Amino acid sequence: MEKRFNREEELLGRLLKESGRQKPSAGFKMAILQQLQEKPVVKPYQSLIPKTAWIWIGLAFVFWGFGVYLLYADEPMKVAYDLKLPEWNIKLPKLHFSQVMLYGIAFLSLFLLEIPFLKRWLVKQRSI
Repeated sequence: MEKRFNREEELLGRLLKESGRQKPSAGFKMAILQQLQEKPVVKPYQSLIPKTAWIWIGLAFVFWGFGVYLLYADEPMKVAYDLKLPEWNIKLPKLHFSQVMLYGIAFLSLFLLEIPFLKRWLVKQRSI
């Protein structure tokens, strides 16, 4: 196995000596540096819904409200406060959890509560 790798290394070394090193053109380094220094163009923020669309939406709501007012202007306002809901006689079974189950639920809820704090801390650590 080692003989094979040694032979390949010898062949590669011989090929490199025969071909020689190629030198880059004179402006190669400057061209690379100029490409690295160029900054991308930052586009200004554009909202998803333009101001004119918000104006039209607002006007539509105003006209809708005015139209509803005109439709029901003759009738007196009646508000029904009598909200009698039907009484349902539903009996749910009582749940009995063991002490171990309650501890498990408590630790799981603490773990789920801790995730956002850990994420925020990791983001701060990466940005430093």
